[in-house]
Order: sequence, then C-alpha cells, then structure tokens
Amino acid sequence: MQDFRTFIDATGATWTVLRIEPEPVSPTLERFRESLRGAALERRRPWLLFESPTGERRRLSPVPEDWDEPGRDHMLSIWWGMADRVPPAPERRSQDSDRVRGS
Repeated sequence: MQDFRTFIDATGATWTVLRIEPEPVSPTLERFRESLRGAALERRRPWLLFESPTGERRRLSPVPEDWDEPGRDHMLSIWWGMADRVPPAPERRSQDSDRVRGS
C-alpha cells in the first residue's frame, strides 16, 4: 500500500498527497460518535490529504479504489480537483461545533 506521493499542479506548486488511516477507537467512543448528530462518517474511513507548500490543505474521502494501482500518479491532479478544501484548524473547530449543536 502506498501512503505518500507528490505532484506538481498547473501553477508549478508541488503538493504532497498522504493516505490517512483513522485510528481505531474503543467501542464506547464509537457508540458516542454514532449518537452525535452531524458526526461525519467519512472521518472514520481512510482519506487522501493534499498539502501545498503554502499550507493549503484538501481532503478526498474515501480513498479512490485505484490509489494503490501502479501508474496512477497521473490521477493525482484529478483527485486534487475533487478534494474538498480543509479550512485552518480554528475555522474547522468552529464548523464542527456548529454541526454538533445543530446550527
């Protein structure tokens, strides 16, 4: 399984692409997660994290089925285009809090 790749976008920026595997949690924590309204199921599956040198991040979930196939590096820019922008941590925490509260 390949966990790390890089590609250069149309502007010449080099992006690092990481396969992220969520850590398993206890059954108690899993039940708690399931009870939360708006808890993101996609955060429980592997995803791709795209990181730029400027700190921009993007996330693609789930990992494309052909991620591990040899010769798929040409797909990185396509997957990057499909990925969602990941806001900076303070903004992300605020969004998560709003979702849990049902706002």
